Amino acid sequence: MLVLILIVIAFVIVRTCFVLTKNQKDNRIFIGMALIAISLLSYPLLVPILSGVKGLEGTASLMVFNFSLLIGGIIIFVRGFFK
Repeated sequence: MLVLILIVIAFVIVRTCFVLTKNQKDNRIFIGMALIAISLLSYPLLVPILSGVKGLEGTASLMVFNFSLLIGGIIIFVRGFFK
């Protein structure tokens, strides 16, 4: 259940970034880099919290969440160069 909630949260974050940076090339590149950095830096900070609460399920859910943010950040970053 936790993985589903985190995937929905990641989808909402990426979708919000797409909508808020419509027709703003520079902002889209910056937001893409920020999402990539957040996904890479937040994992080591949040592992102790979620692994203590849900154990292995929490760690795996956090990995899926950060991977979703990473892929979304890469897509937004690349999209910033082309539109």
